[in-house]
Amino acid sequence: MVSCGTQGALLFFIIPLLIGSEKIIIRLGASKETEFIPGDIGSIHGKRYGQFWLLDPEADVCHAYQILRKGGLKDEKIIVFMYDDIAFDINNPKPGVLINKPNGNDVYHGVPKDYTGRNCTVDNFFAVILGNKSALTGGNGKVVDSALDDHIFIYYSDHGSAGIVGMPFGEGLYANDLIDILKKKHDSKTYKKHVTAANAVENSWGTYCPGHYPTPPSEYDTCLGDLFSISWMEDSDLHDLSKETLKKQYQVYHKAPRGSKEKAEARKKLRDIISHTRHVDRSINQTTTILFGEEKTSEVLKMVRPSGQPLVDDWNCLKMLVKAYEKHCGQLTWYGKKYTRAIANMCNAGVSAEQMMEASIQACFVDNTTAFNVAESIVEKEMDK
Repeated sequence: MVSCGTQGALLFFIIPLLIGSEKIIIRLGASKETEFIPGDIGSIHGKRYGQFWLLDPEADVCHAYQILRKGGLKDEKIIVFMYDDIAFDINNPKPGVLINKPNGNDVYHGVPKDYTGRNCTVDNFFAVILGNKSALTGGNGKVVDSALDDHIFIYYSDHGSAGIVGMPFGEGLYANDLIDILKKKHDSKTYKKHVTAANAVENSWGTYCPGHYPTPPSEYDTCLGDLFSISWMEDSDLHDLSKETLKKQYQVYHKAPRGSKEKAEARKKLRDIISHTRHVDRSINQTTTILFGEEKTSEVLKMVRPSGQPLVDDWNCLKMLVKAYEKHCGQLTWYGKKYTRAIANMCNAGVSAEQMMEASIQACFVDNTTAFNVAESIVEKEMDK
């Protein structure tokens, strides 16, 4: 059940089950106190310890937490392990904010601090899984107090190697010890289904890294995510998880035989999803940059009006700007509708339909081909393994 990456990048992949009475554990590692062997930025998430190079594992787990909350799970059903030394690191260009993709939303806000810092140990991790409060040292005491009908999902994001994965503090987690704990949990008959997001054959490369497209904002000298984690999470952001089951997505993306019709269909579906999300993100960002300049782009995309003020001063303007964008860049769809606030901000700043149309034409003339090519390269890397 332990996944190891030969280049130090660890992958744990699963789609959360957002129905029933699941108790969820989210586990995160790769603190600044963890030392890594220097390597190529594309093959290892961090180059040296004590620096702001290891943003992506914490951002991955915080993003996963936001998906679970959006799906309807309450905090008492979610347990989070993370060292929590990244959000307020002096090298974080946005203190208190973590993003998991270029110009993405803050995924750090609201994440529970169940086990942080020196409390993120193997022993505490095992005690939490077994529901053994008396064995805990530190933390808030939350454990998997599950019953026979509960579902348990463990998402583990860290670095590792053959037979071992990292923990934020103390000794690493060895495969045989984890297997023993999972057997004990099984013997206790205190759950109905248990999924651990891990396997022994997958690598996951750093993604949204400096010098690689898509690139992080210029002020970030680090990768923002890892490829497989952001793939399933961005897919989860895009789809209704009450309809797309874990089994369905796993079968579509992973089990189809090489060269089969199913594999070809899965390739096309994955390429279309990646192409669409990249296109929307990139085209909205580029349109905003054309209209306001690079220095103000982030402000326009993120700005939220004070409570009591309407979203937009002129609703007709919002409708016209959306139509102008969609005419040249395609429909926003469910995924792209998250940008309606940004378009409202454009209206409030005085952008006309004509200006929006000209900017959209410039932004989307180049982007359509670029997004497709990027999506195709990602699909080739993931589905031809």
